[in-house]
Amino acid sequence: MLDAKKIVHSSKDYFVLVGKNGSGKSRLLHELAEDIHTIGYSTIAVSNTLFDKFEVHPQSLNYNYIGTKLGRNFPSQAIKKTLSTKNQNRISRVFSVLKYIGYDSRLGVKVKFRKKFKDAMKYSKNKSGDYYPVYFDDSDLEISDDLKMAINKAIHQIEYGYSALVWLNDNDNVFYEGDFDSYLQLLRFERLLKKANIISSIELFLSKDDLSFPLTYASSGELSFIALLVHIAFCVSDSSFIFIDEPENSLHPKWQNEYFELLEGAIGYNRCTIVVATHSPLIINSLSDKNKASIYKRENNGFYEVNAFDDNAEELYIDYFDTLTPKNRALSNRCVDIIDLFSSGSISLANAKEKLLKYVDMTNDVAQRKFLQGVDLLLNKVAKEKGRKA
Repeated sequence: MLDAKKIVHSSKDYFVLVGKNGSGKSRLLHELAEDIHTIGYSTIAVSNTLFDKFEVHPQSLNYNYIGTKLGRNFPSQAIKKTLSTKNQNRISRVFSVLKYIGYDSRLGVKVKFRKKFKDAMKYSKNKSGDYYPVYFDDSDLEISDDLKMAINKAIHQIEYGYSALVWLNDNDNVFYEGDFDSYLQLLRFERLLKKANIISSIELFLSKDDLSFPLTYASSGELSFIALLVHIAFCVSDSSFIFIDEPENSLHPKWQNEYFELLEGAIGYNRCTIVVATHSPLIINSLSDKNKASIYKRENNGFYEVNAFDDNAEELYIDYFDTLTPKNRALSNRCVDIIDLFSSGSISLANAKEKLLKYVDMTNDVAQRKFLQGVDLLLNKVAKEKGRKA
């Protein structure tokens, strides 16, 4: 049975919990995350479901939570936080994520200054056109010279008729002075600037097909995916344990097919362990190296490792989710195997019927049930012809 001790001491990189809804996957994932966090390991918990069971632990230094409890603005905050790091590699990953999802690899930043502050600045210029620090001197808050310079540049941007929306892209360098560096300063100290009544907000924009729009206009699936990859890139460290609940929710099938590959891109060279609870065969199929993965399925009294590992979606539904899809070709193949095994004497009639009954319990489809009844009759016919007894 799967527990935290087994995960910590395993050489596997991936653990996947499978089963139908209500089988206890999310509950176990929550328990594992709590146990790993309690031991002291770096823990990242990601939820894509409304029935979120993860804790948030805001005071913990080795626990990071991503999910619905943080609100719809979280993707924007995750990107701002990553941009604020002044880490070129992490910032580059933000643009890579946007490009992969189908957006232009750039970000728009729009700073909204408060009218009172803009009015104060308007009448506080010196001869060179810079703004006097009168407003800052009256503030109770400590504002650094670098931040004052960044504010000065942003004010100039608007004052001289430039668009209030400034575009940042991966070609800009975060270590040289310029628009990029100035706006990173504003992002880094957004909360302080709001508290000082200098700005009301900093809004992020995306662009696609010659159109630009606020980040919040993206679909819920896109926002969740952006937040996931960007935040993991920001907070992951070597030997982190990442727990993800139902990653397939609102996620395009293309992204499900490449899910683990994209995760690995966000993780970079850090050696991490990923534990996922899912009911999507596409997510399972996205495992690039199945030798590094363990699949655990819900049985009567817990989750136990399953040895079968098939690339066929129909087979995956049967093996891992006890579900028969309509017009399931894999069902026909498996029934033929049952008949062959019985005919050759490899299994008894009782064993054959027991295997068949498992598939009967998986389906409510009338055609499939009729087909399985026919297989049952065929088994009886083979037994009669061979003179076998049930």
